Amino acid sequence: MYDLTPVLDADIGTPSNWTIPAREAAVRALVHAVEESSLHYVVGPYGVGKSLHIRAAISELAGQGRFAQVFPATSGLAPQELERALRRAHRGNRLLVGLDKPMHLRPTELSLLVEKAREDACVVFVECTSRERLAEPLLRLGLEIGAKTHTIEPLTETEVLDFLTAGLGAPVVLESVHLLWYRTGGNQELIARWVSELLAAGRLSKGHYAWYWPGWDAPTPSVVQYVREKYERLSWTKQQLMAHLTIAGSIPHDDLVHLGHEADLTYLWGCGLIKYQESPGLPVSVRLSAPAWGDVIRGLLPRGRRQEIFSETRRPSADQHDHVAALSWARTALEDGHPMTDSELLVAIKAASAMRRWHLIEDFVAVRLPHTMPPHELIAQDAERDHASRAARISMLVERAMAYQRQSKFQAALADLHLARELVALDPASLSGLVEEILLVESAILRWLPDGERERADTADGSTADVRPPLFPAPGTDLAAYLVELEQLLEHDDGYSQGTLSVLPQVIYLLGLSGQLGQARRLCEHALEASSLQAAQPTHSWITADIVSAWFTVSLWSGGLASGMGIKDVEKMARLFDSAALHTSLGRVCAAAGQWENAWRQYSGALERYRVTDPFGQRKLALAGYAQALAALGRIAEAVEAIDEYDRTPYLNVAALASDTDYLVLMASYAVGSPDFPARLEDFMRAAQRDEHWFSMLRGAHLGVVVSSGATQRAYLRVLEQAAGSVESDVGKPYILDAWALVSGTPTEVARTRSALAQRGVWVPGPQV
Repeated sequence: MYDLTPVLDADIGTPSNWTIPAREAAVRALVHAVEESSLHYVVGPYGVGKSLHIRAAISELAGQGRFAQVFPATSGLAPQELERALRRAHRGNRLLVGLDKPMHLRPTELSLLVEKAREDACVVFVECTSRERLAEPLLRLGLEIGAKTHTIEPLTETEVLDFLTAGLGAPVVLESVHLLWYRTGGNQELIARWVSELLAAGRLSKGHYAWYWPGWDAPTPSVVQYVREKYERLSWTKQQLMAHLTIAGSIPHDDLVHLGHEADLTYLWGCGLIKYQESPGLPVSVRLSAPAWGDVIRGLLPRGRRQEIFSETRRPSADQHDHVAALSWARTALEDGHPMTDSELLVAIKAASAMRRWHLIEDFVAVRLPHTMPPHELIAQDAERDHASRAARISMLVERAMAYQRQSKFQAALADLHLARELVALDPASLSGLVEEILLVESAILRWLPDGERERADTADGSTADVRPPLFPAPGTDLAAYLVELEQLLEHDDGYSQGTLSVLPQVIYLLGLSGQLGQARRLCEHALEASSLQAAQPTHSWITADIVSAWFTVSLWSGGLASGMGIKDVEKMARLFDSAALHTSLGRVCAAAGQWENAWRQYSGALERYRVTDPFGQRKLALAGYAQALAALGRIAEAVEAIDEYDRTPYLNVAALASDTDYLVLMASYAVGSPDFPARLEDFMRAAQRDEHWFSMLRGAHLGVVVSSGATQRAYLRVLEQAAGSVESDVGKPYILDAWALVSGTPTEVARTRSALAQRGVWVPGPQV
């Protein structure tokens, strides 16, 4: 973690001057290496803090008294100062030198520096973007005495999170962290500048739960200034290469080498301005190292030059897999008024969806379907179009509806789907294949719609929609027979439609809650392996994420993550869904490990994100974990407030999962000494028995044993034993053993069984009144 003490501005109460400290491990490496060589190359791209690390190492070494003289040479010092210091240096009076601008050394200084380093009269740290750019005498010296190379890399996403969390002193929404890291490429200088100005402008702000930044603002003035200075110092050919990458987004490496750009590529890569992208099945491509470079350079290019480059850039095709290239090309076409075909627009829309650029989807669709045009005019115009053009417009409407949903613009999404239905009605025979997709998206929106929004949502014929997902078992269905039929369907990918996939999470939760946790996990694994699930990912990533979330939850119920997948897989797939879902999943993992402070931070990030948008009705899930984490931390007043908010919040997610969130709040209620805990426990047990949720009954009865004594405790024990008979033995046994130990009153045995439960991620609360 970063140890930051930001400067506070008394007027706004937020950090007003941000710097990122040197990384401790890198500084230690520099300090420990001084006895191994007299010459050290500190190598890295622009803006990663090479000078900062050199200064930190020199400061630490100076404090140790290991050098008679210290010379942190910078370009601001008088030319003669270094030469005088070098002439005084000898083995008994060693000099420590830091050079952040070695190219500015005069020939006499360079010659004397090399001589003293060869004699071990001085130790030199030299900053450079690559060793090849150093003066020849320094390179020869390095070969002669064995120079050490220390590489300083851009910040990782985790380091950016640590930097922000430590500096802001509160949780930060992961989406904001990711976008800051992605748009800067982890460039330390860009991040420090951007954060400073975002705070001053109030764009990075503290909400009720966490700090949040929407993420797609234009670069701030000092970021623009920094990028412009670096760009304008490049040679003309290198500027042109950067300009082409800005407009094209991504260019195959072999194409650039063929055109004679290999030397320029090597230089720009060393400076950290470009990167090489390798993707399975695709040739290696070259991109700008950070989108921020392109955002600024795009604004520096005259319109005529942009148009010239655009005309030379490869147009996207229907089989385009490079989303960066497709999106960059389409942005230029949109901003400069170049015409785009329906196919090119759809490729751009798909790319924007993959990169979560919802506002860009709205802009692209508006090229064909303007927001300002009344629906009846659009329908009249479409009546004159051919089949392919009409199908393209329907697909655009569906994509825009999904983009609206991600921003919680539910009524706008339903209006687009309603319009898509009307366009299908113009040619039902040839467009009927699009109906399933329209219904699937509409079903997803209606299923998670808040009550106030639901009242306004009508189907095309004016009646309230049936929001059950396709293939969902009707009331009274024999669940066992239904599951047999469903599993047979899952064994054949060709029968595994997206409609089937959309209902699976509810079925998986029902299986788990009924005690059949192994079967629930197998159902998840079948679904995750299905080829139709892979096909669903680009457009309906919520289907994928819903199934991953179900797998994840059932695995936690079972006492651990399922074999074959890890938390990194959950992170990757949860990103498809929503960053808040990732926060919530990580919160569950931290809670299962007993890391309550980290769990609180993750749930805080989720809830702040849900304040902005909650497209899939998951806020109540995060509130349950948040209340539990606060209770476990002993933050009683805050936990009570969170429980009250949970009770006031409507449940919009998968119905079967409500039992799980109610259980988390039930435990929190007991831990804070809530007076309504007995009634809450009674309601929980009654609902579990009514729905035959044997796993819920198992957990509720175990908590009943924990909190009661005497006859009441023995009654709960009997219920626990009955429920355990319907739950897989490896899941139910630890609860049974703990209950028996409690009833027998053996402290040593209780400690052992409690430890066994903790290893399975089960928290057993104690009252804190």
